[in-house]
Amino acid sequence: MDNTKSGWKFFPDAALVTDFYELSMAEAYFREGIGGEAVFDIAIRNSPKRGYYVACGMNAAAEAASCFGFSEEQIAYLSSLGFGDDFLGSIAKSKARASIESVREGEVVFPGEPVLKVKAPLGMAQMLETSLLNIVGFQTMIATKASRVCLAAAGRNVVEFGLRRAQGFDAGLWSAYASYVGGCGGTSNLLAGKEFGLPVSGTVGHSYIMAHAGEEDAFGKWAQYAKSPVFLIDTYDTLEGAHRAARVAKKIKSAGKSLAAVRIDSKDSARESAAVRKILDAEGLAGTKIIISGGMDEFEIGRFFKDGGVADSFGVGTNMVVSNDMPSLDISYKLAQIGGKPVMKRTAGKESMPGNKQVFRESKAGKFVSDTVGLHGEEFEGMEKLLVERGGKGRIDWKTSARKSREYAAARLACAPNGIKSLENPDEYPVIKSAMLKTLIKDGKH
Repeated sequence: MDNTKSGWKFFPDAALVTDFYELSMAEAYFREGIGGEAVFDIAIRNSPKRGYYVACGMNAAAEAASCFGFSEEQIAYLSSLGFGDDFLGSIAKSKARASIESVREGEVVFPGEPVLKVKAPLGMAQMLETSLLNIVGFQTMIATKASRVCLAAAGRNVVEFGLRRAQGFDAGLWSAYASYVGGCGGTSNLLAGKEFGLPVSGTVGHSYIMAHAGEEDAFGKWAQYAKSPVFLIDTYDTLEGAHRAARVAKKIKSAGKSLAAVRIDSKDSARESAAVRKILDAEGLAGTKIIISGGMDEFEIGRFFKDGGVADSFGVGTNMVVSNDMPSLDISYKLAQIGGKPVMKRTAGKESMPGNKQVFRESKAGKFVSDTVGLHGEEFEGMEKLLVERGGKGRIDWKTSARKSREYAAARLACAPNGIKSLENPDEYPVIKSAMLKTLIKDGKH
């Protein structure tokens, strides 16, 4: 299949976004005649740093899997690496498609339970491993980090602007999307705004202030262009900057404009923000908001408020888009069934679970109580099934998806127990195995 025209728009070479050994194994399966439908599970392993995760990348994974295929150019490249022509011919001509079941984008999930399930011919499922782990692992990591940042902000708006220090253009684009799903109100990233329909915003940088004769001159000039002016007041002296902002605010009032906000991007933002609030209030600018940026994450925001800081919103960049306290997600992709036969890995500490599975969630009084990992076909009265089949061709309406996934994530997080949301030493949420799954594991029929 030539995917150069019909492929995944963000990564037209997605089929090669994989490890060499995935293709090597797929060729070995081909030569040995090992086939049949395989079931692979993606699950997150436990970490004491997180009490919950916001599942993200489910939509991108579904779209990537639906577009999986090789162009003539890609086949020629694989041929140059020594893969056999008969094997390459089989994957080039294959009409097979992977079936994806996953939790919904934005679902609150926990370690030890499948969040995405792949059903496909063994070779195809193997070739999908690397790209799907990359997609789901990165986006879930960032959405979860953003969720924690937004929890720390306690209802105040958080805007993502980490593109300049993200680890590449691709990471910058998807971290903006995942941060929005996790709860951020918008981004500074124009491409993310265009592709995903995210609200975009921004103020000015210190260079703009320094390019003018003085701070007050810069404020006055900026107020001429901006519909809702925001002044960056910490270029020289933050408190003096607040007084200058107040003077300009009074001048522009006659032109029908009001100072929407001031931004503080300093290392001492807690103390300064409290003083700035007093200055603005004394100058009759009680409606002018304070935006805080500069090295923020959930821990810094917590310290900011503990130190008496005052903020109406936050701009959060680097620490969120690189998930500074947990810069990788321990996520696995394990074979659970092949040709209808359950299989499992028994390595101590890294055991997998056999069989074609489903995840069931129990809730009471609107709060999640526990999750049960069971087998496909099991039923538990009053419990919801979390893994749902991704229908259609996998194409995503990204603008609708971003908005609905953000809303869904917020609603689900509100249903999660408070103890798991603690930023440090969170409670462990109960994830248990069904009796049938325990029996399957114990019997060793795999």
